[in-house]
Amino acid sequence: MILPEGWQKSRSSICKKIQKKGAKFTLDTIIEIYDKEPLLNVLAPSVIRPARVIYIGSRPITGKRLKKKLVRYFALRSPETYVYFYPVNVYDCEDVQRVLSDILERYPDAAVDITGGSSTLAFAVGIFCSAHNVPVFAYHHKENSFCNVYHCEELDGVPCEPRFTVEEVLAMAGGMFLRHGHVATKDIDAQFLDDIDVVFSLCYREQGRWNHFVQYLQMITGGGERSLSVVAPLAVMNNAGRMRYCDVELLEQLEENGLIYSLSVDENKVHFRFRNHVVRQCLTDTGIWLELYVYKEALECGCFDDVQISVVVDWNGIANESINTINEIDVVLTRGITPIFISCKYSVPSTTALNEIKTLTDLFGGGYARGVLVTLSDLAEISPATYQRAEDMNIDIIQDEDFERGNVASRLILISSRE
Repeated sequence: MILPEGWQKSRSSICKKIQKKGAKFTLDTIIEIYDKEPLLNVLAPSVIRPARVIYIGSRPITGKRLKKKLVRYFALRSPETYVYFYPVNVYDCEDVQRVLSDILERYPDAAVDITGGSSTLAFAVGIFCSAHNVPVFAYHHKENSFCNVYHCEELDGVPCEPRFTVEEVLAMAGGMFLRHGHVATKDIDAQFLDDIDVVFSLCYREQGRWNHFVQYLQMITGGGERSLSVVAPLAVMNNAGRMRYCDVELLEQLEENGLIYSLSVDENKVHFRFRNHVVRQCLTDTGIWLELYVYKEALECGCFDDVQISVVVDWNGIANESINTINEIDVVLTRGITPIFISCKYSVPSTTALNEIKTLTDLFGGGYARGVLVTLSDLAEISPATYQRAEDMNIDIIQDEDFERGNVASRLILISSRE
């Protein structure tokens, strides 16, 4: 195995480019051992931002879907980074060393990250690096920093503190953040954030009454032009033959807090105007205010790197297919290397709801993610079997008592901090 002339000199110069302990550093080439865990494939390159990342792994790494996933991620996170893929026979030590030799001949400044990958491939890589003095480093999860494994002293102890967006988290797992569903974060201004507490307190105190009120609003505003002005009868009948009545008291509270204007009520009709289209849309959506409240709690605590609501995600990251698998996730948070996927349910969640948030958490967050189910019910008391099932599935529960005590934000912070 012949390596290029002057290679040892190049080796010693690599870590001289790295400025230690929290300062900005550079490393031109990182060799990554491909792992099924999405985060481990991108963690070091996301922090170091090298000129190129070279993935080695079994033959599937040359597949179009896998390559597109990583290329699309780096286009978002670090557009200046080029991505390359080298397949190897992970059970053939000589093949691995032959491929590494080819890589080092082209990129003699490379260092190897052994955080992820199979033990067999790591063994072969280790033999090569030891024989040829190739710098090796890894991510130390408990210390949340990089550590020197072999001849990469300058990276030892350098903090690994990435701040990922929700879009990046989905992309590294092969998904795509298509759009917002019921409401977009760009539509939630400071005034609307204040509205959230007002409206949520109304629907939290009297959930049945609020649900009937929203059904009434849906019926009198449904269909036709989405006008902000409303003129409607005080009582309407739904498709099931049940009457829904105008709750004048709730409308007065909404007017008092500036969500509607120009309220007037006569013997037969009610007249009012929604403040804007976002308010109109949310006041005619039964479940959105729980999502909005959780969103606001996470946003205002200041502990999360990104907070998104009503996230519509495409599973394979290929938009405009004739048949797409998509899901809407109520709230998604990121904090460091931990993404949090949240499902919000007013009542006792079904087994289907548990399965859905578990599937989405595993698919798009991997082993470092947390799945959370938020409910206004006292789940442990009303449905202990559902509560136990959630625990068995490693799904965290935020329930009625957390709302009563004002602990929603602190519970989210605790969940994001737990290993």
